[in-house]
Amino acid sequence: MLRNFRFYFLLIILVEAVSLLGFEYPVVNAAGFFAVAVITLLFSVEKLEYGLLILLAELFIGSKGYLFSYDYGGTLISLRMALFLVVMSAWLGKVVLDWIDVSKAPKIELEPWMKRGNAKSIYFYYSLLFLAIAWGLINGYLRHNGFENLFFDFNGWVYFGIVFPFAYVFKQNAESLEKFLKNIFTVFTAAISWLSLKTLALFFIFSHEFSRTAEVIYQWVRVSGVGEITPTGGGFSRIFIQSQVYVVIGMLVFAATGFYLLLQRQENNKTRKQQRKIIVLNYVGVIFCTATTLISLSRSFWVGLAVALLFFCFFVLLFFYREWKKLLLHGMLLITVAALGFALVVGIAAFPYPSPGIFNAEVFTNRISKLSGEAAVASRWNLLPILFSKIKKAPIFGEGFGAQVTYITQDPRILQQNPSGEYTTYAFEWGYLDIWLKLGLVGLLLYMVLLVKIFVDGLKRLKLQASRLQKLTTIALLSGLAMLVVTNMFTPYLNHPLGIGYIVLVSVITAPSSPLSPAASG
Repeated sequence: MLRNFRFYFLLIILVEAVSLLGFEYPVVNAAGFFAVAVITLLFSVEKLEYGLLILLAELFIGSKGYLFSYDYGGTLISLRMALFLVVMSAWLGKVVLDWIDVSKAPKIELEPWMKRGNAKSIYFYYSLLFLAIAWGLINGYLRHNGFENLFFDFNGWVYFGIVFPFAYVFKQNAESLEKFLKNIFTVFTAAISWLSLKTLALFFIFSHEFSRTAEVIYQWVRVSGVGEITPTGGGFSRIFIQSQVYVVIGMLVFAATGFYLLLQRQENNKTRKQQRKIIVLNYVGVIFCTATTLISLSRSFWVGLAVALLFFCFFVLLFFYREWKKLLLHGMLLITVAALGFALVVGIAAFPYPSPGIFNAEVFTNRISKLSGEAAVASRWNLLPILFSKIKKAPIFGEGFGAQVTYITQDPRILQQNPSGEYTTYAFEWGYLDIWLKLGLVGLLLYMVLLVKIFVDGLKRLKLQASRLQKLTTIALLSGLAMLVVTNMFTPYLNHPLGIGYIVLVSVITAPSSPLSPAASG
């Protein structure tokens, strides 16, 4: 696994380096776009799992999906959109070929959606949500919400389509599926490791005097949609990358695997050395994830993580209370490495080269305590009553995708263009209100029912699983989902590919129909 990790990690660095080069040289950007798309197509045709791994890798690191892009007649096509179309095309091709073979047709593609399409199946709940999404598209068109707004607002929801290729792949036998999930885990850990190192590197560059380098990197980060870099008080630069949400989830995964490794420690001298190395690497991962989460200065992440940790601790205690000694040791280790994560942030900020930096812990306390006054916070509060007024006009069935609201913002970038601060948009920070406005209360409730179903399936799976690793993995996955659900209150992820991709992944893993499910196997 470590060898695969190194391979994926270096590959991710190569892709990011070419993306940065492509920012300076458009021909490199176009070449990178087509190279990744063609390679993904070839791998997907060979084996759909390979295409899904590439798609997930891009999702884990790509934030808005524009690491590479292609300008087609004035329309910018993102790498994420290209990979989605490639993987979906490969899946559709395989389905058609399976249907041509009549002997396979009854058991291949009808099974997930028709034979399992009952009230107990996760796919039934997806079908209901798809109807709500389709209504949002039709409703937006009938209300003349504007084609461009309608298209780009609806665009993110299309990502739910990846549930089809995942359902196709998850028909495999348990052994093949387990190998695929191990590869997903390796790609995930490689991606969040890179994201953490990237965040720390950006934090160092922008907290010290690297003016020439910083200018190029800042433009690349902003234009490619990778993230945001904002100077704050106390010599601190906020590095917020949308994909850091996976780093926060990764912290929960590392916490779960760390406890598992402590439970499984062997007394054999031969294996102890290797196990100790893996345990150390696991806790180092927690250090980097903690540092990254702090540097993001995202209150949404912090609130989501706090709730997720409560969820995580409750179920770990519920199922492993007999291992209280190792639980206590694990808790002490997590507190220690979290403190080391904070120390790492302080060390980077105050590092004396090339010029002495400064660090003021008030940047964190101010971030927590300031619920008004800041431009971003004030803009959110200004939007809230206007958004509610708009929702009241069509509370049950919504106003469809592309519905706009005009409010007064204090965003400095918008104030430069319009000093009055008046801003009209179809994208809103209040995640659940955004869904309510577009899909209505019916659509919002159908989405909530899907999420509840995923949690229920996961908890049922927990009761049936005998393996400690499976139990802890399920707890970590559900804790990550809890984090997303809470974070979406203030920062929209559930209507964005970053959140949708995770929802699909967790749902197919925890579904009772999965070959890895204890219910399915026995």
